Amino acid sequence: MKLVIAILIFFLNLFRKKKLSYQYIGKTYLVYESKFDKDIFDYCSYIRGGLLKELPNIGQRSIFFLRVNPPTPFHLIAHCYSIFVQVEHVLVKPGGRDSEGFEAGALLIPSATIAIPYLARLSNYERLKKFDFIVEYSRINLANIQGVEKFYDLQDRLLYISPTLYKLSCTSSDARRRNFIAITNFGNSEEPRRKIFLEAMRAKKIPIQNIQTWYEDIEELYARTRILVNIRQTDYHDTLEELRILPALRSGVIVISELAPYKELTRYSEFIIWGTLDELPEIIRNVQDNYGATWNSIFKTSKFTRRMNRLEQRNELTWKRWSKKMHLNLTSSS
Repeated sequence: MKLVIAILIFFLNLFRKKKLSYQYIGKTYLVYESKFDKDIFDYCSYIRGGLLKELPNIGQRSIFFLRVNPPTPFHLIAHCYSIFVQVEHVLVKPGGRDSEGFEAGALLIPSATIAIPYLARLSNYERLKKFDFIVEYSRINLANIQGVEKFYDLQDRLLYISPTLYKLSCTSSDARRRNFIAITNFGNSEEPRRKIFLEAMRAKKIPIQNIQTWYEDIEELYARTRILVNIRQTDYHDTLEELRILPALRSGVIVISELAPYKELTRYSEFIIWGTLDELPEIIRNVQDNYGATWNSIFKTSKFTRRMNRLEQRNELTWKRWSKKMHLNLTSSS
């Protein structure tokens, strides 16, 4: 079987732009993209690591495909399962970019004067519904999807894995090591609301840098950063950017964020400093002026460490439950 898979992967890669790699572990194989997209590289790598840890517990001959639909020949040699990684913003107000045609979600827009629900925007729905399992990074996204008739068929396939990407490393504020005073990492700093914010910061002479091209070794970037500022890209897309925020927190970075709806669903919102877009410049100035005391108030608490460890443990439990279910399914079908 190993030789057959190697041959199949070789011939597939002759015709694919995104090349595939594979690993054999236990009685299972994991097939995945050799190079994940740069903006989600660390999260996809984290998912791959979780899978590789649990696949030996399945104990039955099978092939799992991460972000890849199994080509037909693989179905002839073993049971095949595909896993999608969902990283889109699902909370979108009506009229938002790429929102046309989506149904109302379960969550209401807090700022609306009347009860108006967010749209449940899964822009990649036609692709992801072909997968056996969907990994989701956001509890907020999940809460908005639940109960939407169009997505009923996804409910039993969803796996919530929070982005606890990096080892918990917040033992020191070390201002000498953290030479980036405050950063944003906007891929496009010309988006109107982000551009206005950066201009306001410059006008008030508050130090900030937009780190736009640092896609690899983000953990090192965060190790050198004191403050991360999070601003949503548009007025319509409201899912909190947890793929950015949580890894930064785990690296000992103070996170200052624009207020986000349903932030309490993250289970760690109390460790983030929140404010409106207009309030953020002065909040940032105050934190810069009182960096050491602010850092200690967040990271030198046992509650922070317990919560971060709990998030990791929940991820591990999710994978264990999933592998146990897969073992039972494959055992009963063999």
